[in-house]
Amino acid sequence: MGISSGTIMTLIFSALLFFISLIAHRKRWWLTFYVTGSVAFMAAMIASFILTGFDITIMSIEAQNIAGTATLLGIKSVYLPPNAFIFQDPTGWSIFGIGFECSSLIEISVLISLLIFYPGYSRKSKVRYAFIGATMTYMANLIRMFTIIYIVNIFGKSAVYIAHAIIGKLIFFLFVILLYWYLLTRPTVNLVRNRIKAGKFE
Repeated sequence: MGISSGTIMTLIFSALLFFISLIAHRKRWWLTFYVTGSVAFMAAMIASFILTGFDITIMSIEAQNIAGTATLLGIKSVYLPPNAFIFQDPTGWSIFGIGFECSSLIEISVLISLLIFYPGYSRKSKVRYAFIGATMTYMANLIRMFTIIYIVNIFGKSAVYIAHAIIGKLIFFLFVILLYWYLLTRPTVNLVRNRIKAGKFE
């Protein structure tokens, strides 16, 4: 399987940012180091998913999980390899294909990258929170997709746009915002507050 030009550009972009992050670390430009390092790691993760075929594996697992869950809950659904499934709606059948953007791999990559370079956690905590965050993001995406199926199953194909572009995305991103608050924003606020109280804020 050949490497696409987009993947090559992503790898080049990642390498360039890693180089900048090394310079920023040496110069003690901590915010620059955090931003460039996180983005570089995220880009490298996404490129590695595509190069190894891990993205197809995850999308296939998601499609099978949703099809099986929908059937168990009374919405007849059939898995279509590698990353799609069909399910019943009021007028017949609808097909749902899971693409890279809908797989949650981008959101998982962003979260893990921000955690890996986050200075407020120990190495053990970073690994633990990265695992928890990735798992919860994956589950939230499954809930998003099942919500779309449930709405289309009741209201038909005319509800696809509202279910997918509005309700599904709203549910998913609200969850992601809450997760980011818990894992990144809240501890940062607490860290700054404690330093101010201790008179160690620089």
